[in-house]
Amino acid sequence: MEAELSTALTSPMALPAPSQGIRHPRLVIALVLPFLVVQLTWAGQLPAPAVYLHRPRLAPLQLSGLTYRLAADQSTVHVTLQVRNTEGSRQSGRVWWLLAAPGEGSPWSRRAYQSALSQVDLKAKKAVTLVWEEQVQLPLGSYELSAWSHVKQDTGFAHSDAELATSGSLHIRPRSPDVLRRGPSRGGVAILGGRVAVASKTPGVVQGEVRLENQTGQVQKGRLRWTLAPMGDGVSADWWRLGPSLLTGEEDVNVPSRSSSLAPFKQSLRPPPGRYALRVTLALGSSPMAGVDAFEWPDDELFVLAPPVTVPAVSNVTAKSGRPGPR
Repeated sequence: MEAELSTALTSPMALPAPSQGIRHPRLVIALVLPFLVVQLTWAGQLPAPAVYLHRPRLAPLQLSGLTYRLAADQSTVHVTLQVRNTEGSRQSGRVWWLLAAPGEGSPWSRRAYQSALSQVDLKAKKAVTLVWEEQVQLPLGSYELSAWSHVKQDTGFAHSDAELATSGSLHIRPRSPDVLRRGPSRGGVAILGGRVAVASKTPGVVQGEVRLENQTGQVQKGRLRWTLAPMGDGVSADWWRLGPSLLTGEEDVNVPSRSSSLAPFKQSLRPPPGRYALRVTLALGSSPMAGVDAFEWPDDELFVLAPPVTVPAVSNVTAKSGRPGPR
């Protein structure tokens, strides 16, 4: 297990830096002890001390004091974490936290939600306290919390430290069980919702719309992708790994400043019979949208579970039209 964690945690990961215009976690400069661990009583139980994952003896950006609080709505998570520069020179990097479904292996390999990235820039031997408060939309269930840091190097970012909170799992009850997210929106434009259906009068045509909201004072340009993801018997915490998804289409979008707008879509597609959910991905900027892999997160992504898209078998479709099905 230790060897597995070592490999998973020390490999550089190319996570994107947050765009300008979003609300970042608050920074409070403070001096802290290198191994200070703050405990938090939650759900009426005394928590165990935080247990560190595999880490260097002195990580350049060292993490400690990971605490969390779940709001009464059971979907808003408040996280506090200390980051200390252990080096004799200025260090910069980024810090974030994950929620992972319980299981074996690194929390990174089981991640279900990633917080906003917080950029840090610390003088020698100085520390910072980071605070997040985020609304989490995940399937109903219990999740493990872990925090991660990357230090900036000449060639990019490298893993610095990771810490696992063991003061009890967070039991998430999503505010809207019909919509899932794997992180907050970045860049100031959020996907508020969407709907999709198979056209009843035109077999083989999928149509719907996506609602976008621009929270910035400028027109935002980007590219929108919608796919149909097979649901099977249900959706698990790693819903975003579902596949293979059926690519429905992409189009360029312009979202007016400080307003919401609808982006309709219509595409010829004949998916196999089954139940599907709408997966909407937004990439801002002029660069083409890259495929979402383990280390690339779009500016926003939404998984709309209800109402599901139900594609009947061909025989059922043809029976309604009065034409014989294929032999």
